Amino acid sequence: MFVCVRRRQTPHEQYVVDNELKSRQNPRLRFQYTRNSSRGDTTACESLRAELKMFHARDILPMLICTMCLISYCASCSPDIGQPLDLSQFAGEWYFAAGTPVNVSLSRCGRFLVRQTSPNTFTVKFTALSYKNDIPTVFNIDGNVNGNDIVATWQLQGSKKRLGPFRHVIAFVSYDTVLGMLVCYESTHHQGYKFVMIWSRERSLPLPILKELRSKMGAYINQGRIRMVDHGDC
Repeated sequence: MFVCVRRRQTPHEQYVVDNELKSRQNPRLRFQYTRNSSRGDTTACESLRAELKMFHARDILPMLICTMCLISYCASCSPDIGQPLDLSQFAGEWYFAAGTPVNVSLSRCGRFLVRQTSPNTFTVKFTALSYKNDIPTVFNIDGNVNGNDIVATWQLQGSKKRLGPFRHVIAFVSYDTVLGMLVCYESTHHQGYKFVMIWSRERSLPLPILKELRSKMGAYINQGRIRMVDHGDC
């Protein structure tokens, strides 16, 4: 049975529900979609529930549809799940250690240079090499911070078009070592995570640490999509 109700669900609750769906022996599960949803997301959930009735789904289908809802329709862009950002500690050089590709693959040799420009604003210069032909790529990022509410625009150097605004949600941070970030598009019609980034103060992360970070980010996005960034010959 697929039930849609209005109650805010924490990332931990999402993670627990997702793992219970995978581990239980009986696939005829009762699933509660419990998020303080927008009208569009509630409509999407009601539509999925109607599909279950229409197709008289087999045992496995409710699990798959619930998982799809959790990953795509039901993902929130709320800053409530994020941590506040300390700009003074955030500033400096970071390496792009791992993330989810926006297109086909991740760029190589990604680096971020962060500057605090005021008590609540910052800029980031992102440099990388294109995965296709090693052509240098540069993005300039302008951001505003209000506690854990972080909004920024991205602009490809040489282009007049600004991309965004994007909400940047800090899932976890240790300013001396690593930072995990969800980046999603701000829209009144649909909100969903677009990509994940793991930043590191060092050029590379030990594999055990990276696996742990991927697992943490798996509470928000399919961790199988998170790939390491190539920093060879940079």
